[in-house]
Amino acid sequence: MRPRTLHASLYCPVIRPLLSWLGLFVGFVTLCGGVSDAASRVSVPARVYLYAHAAATPEEARDRQQSVEDLRRALAAARNIGLVDTEATSNVTVALIERAIAHPKGGIRVFPPSVHGPTSVVQLRLRLTYQGKSYDVAPRRWQKELEEGWRAAATDAARLVEEWIAKHVRADAQDRG
Repeated sequence: MRPRTLHASLYCPVIRPLLSWLGLFVGFVTLCGGVSDAASRVSVPARVYLYAHAAATPEEARDRQQSVEDLRRALAAARNIGLVDTEATSNVTVALIERAIAHPKGGIRVFPPSVHGPTSVVQLRLRLTYQGKSYDVAPRRWQKELEEGWRAAATDAARLVEEWIAKHVRADAQDRG
């Protein structure tokens, strides 16, 4: 017995208009999502000024500046955070105070099973200042020391900054408003 199939002349008149409507719907939702995102960025409660703290050597200053750029890219994608160019126009300042590198001796990982030798791991340490008070923060997770590791550390730090701002700055804005 042969399986029954739809004839092409029945398939196209039914499916083609549905796909067209689906395409229009997706386009409309995307357009509306872009408009609402732009509208939400207008009333940003947290204006963040980001900079690298003074470094001891020129190489360290260059490395910190690269991490600031990675952090800036990661924070630019965050909702309800606006990056500003001057400290005077900000209500939160974020200073990159250290690019920490640790050299663990080695370890054993249970899942997936492996034994690894000494590798360097990295972390960014930040100082956030809000309403005259400073808070030193660092993500809990360490990344492997590679170019991707520094970018991942910046992403972790940006996520931490976003959570910190949601906890402190937005809570103050809601209390006042």
